[in-house]
Amino acid sequence: MGNGCSGEATPDPSPKRRRYSIIRNRAPSVTSAELRKEIMKTELEQAKAREKLSDDMRKEFERERAKLQQDIHREMVAEREKMKKASIIQENDGKAQIDQYGERIKNQRIDWSKPESKKIQVVVRSRPLNIREIKEEAKDVLYMDEINNECTILTPPSSGQSSSARKSVTFVFDRCYNGNTTTAQIYNEIPYSLVQSFLEGYNSTILAYGQTGSGKSFTMQEDPDHIGIIPRAIVHIFEGKESDEDQDTQYDIRVSYIEIYNEEIRDLLSADPTQKLEIKGEKVEGLTIHPVESIASCAHFMRLGLANRVTSATTMNAHSSRSHAIFTVYMRVVYTDPVGHEHHRKAKLNLVDLAGSERHGKVGISTNSGPSFNESKKINLSLSTLGKCIQALSQNNIGHVPYRESKLTRLLQDSLGGNARTMMIACLSPAETNFEETMSTLKYAHTTKSVNNRPVMNVDSDPKDQLIRQLQTEIKTLRNRLNTKDLDG
Repeated sequence: MGNGCSGEATPDPSPKRRRYSIIRNRAPSVTSAELRKEIMKTELEQAKAREKLSDDMRKEFERERAKLQQDIHREMVAEREKMKKASIIQENDGKAQIDQYGERIKNQRIDWSKPESKKIQVVVRSRPLNIREIKEEAKDVLYMDEINNECTILTPPSSGQSSSARKSVTFVFDRCYNGNTTTAQIYNEIPYSLVQSFLEGYNSTILAYGQTGSGKSFTMQEDPDHIGIIPRAIVHIFEGKESDEDQDTQYDIRVSYIEIYNEEIRDLLSADPTQKLEIKGEKVEGLTIHPVESIASCAHFMRLGLANRVTSATTMNAHSSRSHAIFTVYMRVVYTDPVGHEHHRKAKLNLVDLAGSERHGKVGISTNSGPSFNESKKINLSLSTLGKCIQALSQNNIGHVPYRESKLTRLLQDSLGGNARTMMIACLSPAETNFEETMSTLKYAHTTKSVNNRPVMNVDSDPKDQLIRQLQTEIKTLRNRLNTKDLDG
């Protein structure tokens, strides 16, 4: 029987042959050179793609940055142009405001050629509420209409009356200033005109009146943070002197400083400021009058006098003045004309800081207070005499004027109804708790408005000079009429 017909299967190859077959048929090894080459190629392509992407991003960033810089530059140029235009507009507005303010000052100053300017000029000034009044929640009862120069005070409500039904009283003055008005603004109006007329040869007086703690010394004097009327007048005088003085015109300026303490006159610039002086005729006997050559020397004497002035603390004022003080500037001018004739003019400027009127209960002074009670009594007595003189001078038919009842009124006799141009600054407290004192001050100041003075220029009495002055006055009047016609036309 043949083997080829048998049904037996062919035996498997040997194990060795099977191993070789497996090796031949399996996938290439991962460590082969071809695979490493492919991997490196792929990595290189990826690196190039990343580099291209980075370069594209950098270029895009450069384009965006350049565009942003251009936009910023355009905005900056536009902003500069806008600021330049705004600056030009602001400058023009500032010039317009300066012109308007200058025009306002010009309009607010006094034209002394008018008949009503011979009366005592009266202004009222209200201070802000102080710390003590704010803590007490005091109400402000004063309203100042600076346009119409009206001062309105609210009266306290009566029992059972609502606050909305309260009555008010209105006074009209030459000027009214509220608590926001600065001393510089006040000086640039009537006081400026008054000092200017002093330089022209007219006796002049500026006095501050009001209750204690109402701001009189603040208005008149100076402190490190504030310049009052007196130092501003000093600067004004020496500026006028420097602008007018030359080889043909010579100025001689002198000052004195006195106080009236307990109805005794004292020289605040003497070696012994407590020495009592007496009035002989129209002068204070023994009063020292000091020549001054500059603003600094004048300010030195002013501060020396302030240091010697009597002050003390009360419940109303920590630095209450216990005396009336008068700082006086004397001017004498000698002018030599082309022919060689000398012409003289002189004037006196009184700058008066009155002590405040006091109610003993309010200021914490009683009959047991010793010297303080006597000081307060003398202050009120002299202010009362001043009120009597003002009341007498305000009448149509002037009778006896009691100047001699007080040293203060004797020294101010020329300023009250005499040869001087006078201004009163009535200082007010706006607090409702001081209503009675404020109302009294307003009535006092309103009466003062009716006092007529008789100012004349203090020059030599040569008939030719008088004729020249008359012609100058007529020329000034005609110019004013022409200006008025031009404005009306």
